[in-house]
Order: sequence, then C-alpha cells, then structure tokens
Amino acid sequence: MDAELKIEELKELISNNQKLYLEDFFDVHSNYFEDLNNFNEILIYTIECATASTKILKYIINLREDKNLNYYILTKPTEDSESNNESNTKIKIPLFEAVKNNFFDKANILISYKADKVDINYSYQQNIFDYLYNSKCLSTKTLKYILSSKYNITLSII
Repeated sequence: MDAELKIEELKELISNNQKLYLEDFFDVHSNYFEDLNNFNEILIYTIECATASTKILKYIINLREDKNLNYYILTKPTEDSESNNESNTKIKIPLFEAVKNNFFDKANILISYKADKVDINYSYQQNIFDYLYNSKCLSTKTLKYILSSKYNITLSII
C-alpha cells in the first residue's frame, strides 16, 4: 500500500474512532511510525479532528517510544489557496493546535505527556499567545484555558 493511501486510511479510522481497526492497521504496518514525519502528521491530524476521541489520541501517542510532543510541522499550501507561495506555509504545534481548536481535553492529555506551553524549540520562537494571536484564534475561551493551566505570564509576553 502506498504512503498516501496509508495516511488516508489512517485518517478515516481516526475520524471514525475505530480503535480496533487502528490496532489491526498497526499490527500489519508495525513499523509505520518509524518515519517520524508520519507520526507527526497523524498526531496533528488526530488533535485537529473534531470527531477523534481522547482515547484515540492516547493510543496514537502510546504507539511511539519517543513521546516528545514539543515539535512543529510545516504545512504546505493547499492547491486551492490563492497563492502557492512560502508565506502560506503554516507551522503546527501539537499543544497549540489543541488549544487553538478549543479541544481542551486533548490539550490536557498532551500536557500530561509533557507537551510544553512555553519552550517549543523551533526557529519561529512563538509562545502560545503569539501563536493563537497570529492564527486569529486568541479568544476569551482560549485565554481562560491557558490561564487556568497555570501558564507563567512574563513581562516579555505583556
């Protein structure tokens, strides 16, 4: 099965919360997540998918030995974007995506696996406030969640 078909099959299983079929998939393709990019893409998809359960999210995280969730991926512009240039490329960070989409139960799971709200080591050097603001997703709801999760607000943030 070619890589794109595998990803599409996985996405369908995740969005339909078919954990038993996911388990079967990984029994057959046990080394699928050896390619870190596959894992990162599928994890971000699971976080962003409104129909994917927290049970599925935990299952996906636990498939990997290395549970480092402090990473980012760059998404390519879609074919239907007005301009297919580099400025349309977006970064996606697991914890930040969960908060951005108001999936606070998923964000709590990511935090329990040590996803960091502050110290994401990447070249864009944004904190969660910058990320949400630049994504036009900084709302009262997301702000309340961040503050309730004991985020340390420093002078540089203000």
